[in-house]
Amino acid sequence: MPIIWHYITKTYLKIFSLALLTLFGLSFLIKYKKLTLLILAGASYKQAFILTLCLLSITLPHAIGICSFISSLLTVYKLQSTGEITSLRSMGLSLSKIFAPLYFAGAFLVIVNLFLVAEFVPYTKLVLNKIHLDSNSINPLVLLRKNHLPLINNIYTEMNLNSTGSEAKNVLIAYLMDNEKQITLLLADDLTFSGKTLEGKKVSLISHIPSEPDAFNHLFIDNQAEMSTPESFFTSLLKRSSKVKDYEVFSIQSLMNNPSKATHTELIQRVSKTLFPFTFTLLGLSGPLLRKRKSALFLTLSLFGYFSIYFGLRKAYLPLPAATIIMLLPHLFIIFFSFFNQRKVLRGES
Repeated sequence: MPIIWHYITKTYLKIFSLALLTLFGLSFLIKYKKLTLLILAGASYKQAFILTLCLLSITLPHAIGICSFISSLLTVYKLQSTGEITSLRSMGLSLSKIFAPLYFAGAFLVIVNLFLVAEFVPYTKLVLNKIHLDSNSINPLVLLRKNHLPLINNIYTEMNLNSTGSEAKNVLIAYLMDNEKQITLLLADDLTFSGKTLEGKKVSLISHIPSEPDAFNHLFIDNQAEMSTPESFFTSLLKRSSKVKDYEVFSIQSLMNNPSKATHTELIQRVSKTLFPFTFTLLGLSGPLLRKRKSALFLTLSLFGYFSIYFGLRKAYLPLPAATIIMLLPHLFIIFFSFFNQRKVLRGES
């Protein structure tokens, strides 16, 4: 390996590592309060540690893409500002030879992303779901708190939970019965978790009695001044199977064995995430070479525009041609844009 390639690769990896650690730190700060509540609610430090690793691992494919853009942008900017690119070009080296280490680094990160997207992240999400559903030693008030844990499709909750997670005021829990398609409503002024028991005050339960399909619905209302029930009454609601499939936890082999519009869209999204490092490495190295502000602005808008489209349509199951165009065509456009601007630089047009 030429010395200049070693120097460029070392600079790229240093910036990439620093950017990745920074993103991980920000992600941990965002999740820190939730993890603290989980520990105070009864979870072990081991569960909290595994949960932290899972949450950080899920963000890896996107974080690698963003960090590859930042590292290539700053690496080329450093070479450009110190005049090293000009010196190397005066020695007869083309831009493709100068930037070859960045191409190889981006390609290597694509291989890493392929492993993450294909097997590691789906497995991590399965482990994460298992931790959330393994609620034998975790306060059900924390589990039922709205937006605290991943989305529970058949339960809606509203409550004012205290800082320790042991008491909740003004509780509202609406539960949709999967088999009856009826809603059960629970209202309580106060719910307190003590040991393995939930104690409530001024509790109202509104539900129905199962009846024949053509008969009337039999509604009943139960008002209690005080209530005491085991925690399993609430945590069992979280363990009911949902008819909505989460294709993000499927492996590549499972997705290919279940062809449908949803699985095809998920596969295209994973291919797009796999290409993030190489595409955004090319996008980043084009930035410092551009002297026109319009071109640099277009470069930035391309990055944020693509991420806006990607995250906006991530949960939309589109037909295969539409998903391919939306998710993969921007990659081809960015790659063409990068090499086109390098060619303009060689011609002295930029």
